[in-house]
Amino acid sequence: MRTLIAILGLAILVISCTSPDEPVAGNRYAWVVGDTDSVHYGAIYHTSDGGVTFTRQGVGQESLKDVNVLDVKAIDANTVWVVCSRNRIVKTTDGGKVWKAVQTPANDLDCELYCISTVGANTLVVSGSHGTVYFSNDAGLNWTKSQVPGMEEAQFQGVVALTDTRAYIVGNVPVSDTERSGVIRQTTDGGATWQRVELPNKFDSLHTWISAATYGSSIIVYGTTNYYSLSTDNGMTWRNDSTRIFGGGGGADINHLIMLSANTWMAAMDMGHLLRTDDAGKSWTDVRPGLGAAFMLGISAFDNSYAIACGETSNFPQLGHIVRTTDGGKSWVRSFTKPGSFRKVTTTF
Repeated sequence: MRTLIAILGLAILVISCTSPDEPVAGNRYAWVVGDTDSVHYGAIYHTSDGGVTFTRQGVGQESLKDVNVLDVKAIDANTVWVVCSRNRIVKTTDGGKVWKAVQTPANDLDCELYCISTVGANTLVVSGSHGTVYFSNDAGLNWTKSQVPGMEEAQFQGVVALTDTRAYIVGNVPVSDTERSGVIRQTTDGGATWQRVELPNKFDSLHTWISAATYGSSIIVYGTTNYYSLSTDNGMTWRNDSTRIFGGGGGADINHLIMLSANTWMAAMDMGHLLRTDDAGKSWTDVRPGLGAAFMLGISAFDNSYAIACGETSNFPQLGHIVRTTDGGKSWVRSFTKPGSFRKVTTTF
């Protein structure tokens, strides 16, 4: 699980690691986001060379003041969305020179917006705490809040939109002071109604869920202690499974999973694990990028070979790390380190 540690007054340490054999990485754009730090602005770091070098964006802009940036999604090299704590959605249309907050449909400053998913440039779905789900079908000009019955206390940590009307939300609800139950819901009408997704052997409620991913007719919901469930028939049937990767005295959390194809996935996990499967989870390659017990929280890929991952260390002083691979995850090099935390990464050309 993530440990939040405030880091004040530390200088930024930049580590740029390249080798003569690395491919030219120009015109590969990425944004890596994280928590507010000693300068009191949410962290947004940008690269245009595939993660070889990074520059910070948004410092001094009111839209990012005193917020943690929790997720990021690039539509293209110019248009990028981020969602934050304090119920804030922020957008840039010029590659990150200017970041502007947009009006959300609810005035809830205690709400944390955990995840954003998009279909094309027009359909956006955001999920968060307090059972929050927001929809926009006009590129973020207007937003509506979707009501999910009985889920007012839910933490919707993840969302994945499949079409302009169909989406999955996943997360958990409290069942006691110390226990939480998993929640998976699906809408096929743009959030007007929601249906429970029931996994075999009550897997949906036995485990708490972090997010979901999709490719074609395949859908994965994934979460804590290395568990996930896969559907290859558009959600009609599901197969429960686990990465069988351990860490921290139990199963390592799957913090972020991406699908490069129906069979090839990459995952960022606790205890520094960065995984890849090319046979839909039957076997996994597990590589640690030399960061010890770091929580790897985000991963995104340009193609089958070139990917960027990010996370945070579990020890004090806490450091946020960015790593990259150019060989499909066989090896990783460290690109950037700063005091604090990195949460998620998005990539585009």
